[in-house]
Amino acid sequence: MKTRLFCYLFALLAAYGLKAHYSRATSDGLDWILRPTTVLVERVSGLDFEYERGEGYLSRERRIVIAPACAGVNFMIAAFGMTLFSYLHLMPTAATTLLWTAGSLLGAYLLTIAVNALRIVVALRLYASGVVFFYANPAQLHRLEGIAVYLTALCLAFWLAERVACNIVNSPLGRGWGWVPDKKDAYNILPTPCPSQEGNALRKFLLLPLLWYLAITLLVPLLNPNFHGDRARFAEHALTIAAACAVIALLAALARKRLFPRFSLDFICRLWHERQ
Repeated sequence: MKTRLFCYLFALLAAYGLKAHYSRATSDGLDWILRPTTVLVERVSGLDFEYERGEGYLSRERRIVIAPACAGVNFMIAAFGMTLFSYLHLMPTAATTLLWTAGSLLGAYLLTIAVNALRIVVALRLYASGVVFFYANPAQLHRLEGIAVYLTALCLAFWLAERVACNIVNSPLGRGWGWVPDKKDAYNILPTPCPSQEGNALRKFLLLPLLWYLAITLLVPLLNPNFHGDRARFAEHALTIAAACAVIALLAALARKRLFPRFSLDFICRLWHERQ
């Protein structure tokens, strides 16, 4: 219990520290995440970026810059908090609790680099193609693309985290409480059911990542007493995020109901466990 409380406290302090650091840091202070992101973008896109002190990584060919706003620290905080607070309570021993905490932080960091690079590469392709989405200007289209990529990545990360958590609990590390799994019933071996085993799995796998994303991008800035940004601009930003998230959630629900009525997440999870 003490180990778990320590990990919860560490997660809160880490999230607060990352948010505070991100709000004040320049490109030099965010090089720990901008540099690996840029390297990955270079490998995928074939473009060359040069570091401009105080600005970020600049591509003179495309006249774009990977700046602090592209760091994705908010996404990293959301991914870290979501995976840790959603599944830490399943960890039965001190070893697995510490392992999950460290893995959540490292996994969120690596996931942020990969997702950020994907978002930037997709944005480069959109700009190059000159695609137009309704009345959205390039900046708004870039924002919508970022929301779609980030939210999709959070949903996939949430699903993957559950699979990893289940495997940890069922491993020798997770048998510290004297519980032995029954191989004949591989789907119901957890003493505490996974989210995919309770109720509407699609709702949980979409709703929780959505709430974490909205909390980090909208709620936290509003709760900051030192927030002095442009209220009208923030309201427009919040409305765009809320509308985009609502559309994504609606499309996911329709796709599941109309296109894949049989292949619910619960059905997929059963197949996954049966093959283990």
